[in-house]
Amino acid sequence: MNSAPFAWMICAIACELIGTTALKLTQGGERPVWFIAVACGYTAAFVLFSRALTSFPLGIAYAMWAGLGIVGSTVIGFMLFREPLSWTSLSGILVILAGVVLVNLGNADRLS
Repeated sequence: MNSAPFAWMICAIACELIGTTALKLTQGGERPVWFIAVACGYTAAFVLFSRALTSFPLGIAYAMWAGLGIVGSTVIGFMLFREPLSWTSLSGILVILAGVVLVNLGNADRLS
């Protein structure tokens, strides 16, 4: 199994999280220097995501991108910005992670 597509995906998600974190750090535009990191993070994320899309079906790729992005941004918000995290939110994160795993496992059982 070629691990490069997963590496592209993980790097894309990491860059998206960098861009999103930088967006929070702009404080609504009050600290515009962070927009440089936003632009770089999102640009790199889309370039890397496009590479991952050459090997993953669109639905599978987007499920990983969105699901792991939500989990990552929640963890960053909690750890870096001290945003609250409830047991309900933690339960939701576990459901999202389970969904990402199931979607990937289901990729082996394609209908077509």
